[in-house]
Amino acid sequence: MSSQWRFLIAALLLGGTALLLRARNSAEVIPPRQPLQSFPHTLQRWTSTDIPLDKEVLDILGPGDFLLRYYRDQSSNFDVDLFIAYFPSQRSGDTIHRSDGSLIRITSRMAPNESIDSAQQRLLSFAGIIVPLIQGYVPR
Repeated sequence: MSSQWRFLIAALLLGGTALLLRARNSAEVIPPRQPLQSFPHTLQRWTSTDIPLDKEVLDILGPGDFLLRYYRDQSSNFDVDLFIAYFPSQRSGDTIHRSDGSLIRITSRMAPNESIDSAQQRLLSFAGIIVPLIQGYVPR
């Protein structure tokens, strides 16, 4: 076989591989999910108030779905802040990168004279309520 044919076959294989890889990368699959605003406002004894995000904050975060909500335990008057961010695109450089495209934060102010153990238990208790619900809103 002449060197011209070898070169032509190698060039065709490389070109075909490049086209296949490019076509494969262009089809990003975004799983179906519920919008974060439909996340329950009442969770057992916790009721909530939405906190709107400023346009400047949304511009910094980029494309995605975001929820910032204040929950209050009606029986104890303790409060918890819940922030959930979901970034549908997982392309490198498009958004804040996490493998599942989500960022979930639960924070709370400690009550006067409250122990760290008590505050941690409250946060863990609240997390135990929301974790089973997250799957429909932030698919993994």
